[in-house]
Amino acid sequence: MTSLYQVTNEQDEALGSFPGPIPVIYCATSSDDLTDEELWSDLAGNGCSGIFVTCNDGNSISCVDDFSAEEAWMKKALNVGIQPIPEIVLKMDKKWEEGDIDSILNLLADKCGHSECPVGIVLTLDTSHIDEVENEDPVEEEEEEDDDDGFKMIDPNDIGKEKEDVSASTTNDNVEKMNEVWENFPKLSRAIKKRSSILGSVRVDGSQLRDYTAQLKSKGFSGAFLRADCVPGFRLNPDLEFVGKFWTSVIADLKSTRSKSFGFRSKVALEKDIPMEWLNYQQDVMESGALGSTSAAAAAEGLDTENGDFVGF
Repeated sequence: MTSLYQVTNEQDEALGSFPGPIPVIYCATSSDDLTDEELWSDLAGNGCSGIFVTCNDGNSISCVDDFSAEEAWMKKALNVGIQPIPEIVLKMDKKWEEGDIDSILNLLADKCGHSECPVGIVLTLDTSHIDEVENEDPVEEEEEEDDDDGFKMIDPNDIGKEKEDVSASTTNDNVEKMNEVWENFPKLSRAIKKRSSILGSVRVDGSQLRDYTAQLKSKGFSGAFLRADCVPGFRLNPDLEFVGKFWTSVIADLKSTRSKSFGFRSKVALEKDIPMEWLNYQQDVMESGALGSTSAAAAAEGLDTENGDFVGF
């Protein structure tokens, strides 16, 4: 919670500046952490814009009927003015249809207590079934031929070749299995994306980020939810300077793919669009004539050109 306070206070300093403050989202470990009413008042009172929680106690689902948790935290968040951002984990050993995703949105809207879906949801593709089948058929080592003196005959050119072949074969198998995963997920239509901003969870290392996010874009996701798992050695007390440089490099690289439309624009709970209200106010004042005429012709009237008056611009 201390980190949250530091971030929100730092963002408050950007009020009135460009770029302005970004929405700050609190990530809870589980819904069990959200039973303390004091926590909700602290989050709302310290400028938290959203709260992220993995639904269904982190268990993956094969259909909407697998969704058993009550998820009362979603209504609590809305009651204190915070946007709920749920994460749903989908089992990818089956084929999903767009109607299944629509049913999930309907369920989440029901959990919120009204007809509208949460401002955004995060979908995580559970590929654990790929890991389970890896190394099922270990490569049996062939017995090398002995010469007459009992020494094994080894061709220097074959040293390490077998391991390279196995590694290449494993990589190709994983690529094929991931292609099956993407085939099992439907392309999201505009009608679905109008209901909520749907983000794809990303937990791959840096070498796979570009390909993975490109697949998310091709499937119609609104954006990518980059996780700490992408950072090399993230479990080993990471150096903050390194982490900062890593994300700066990664985000710049992903943006360079000309994916300007591939992003996530959060809905901030404001009664009015302040910049637009200010612009409209300025225009009303100018049109009312309170500042006099603002046209170029009016500006030229009354100038004493013989004594050096002139219109500069």
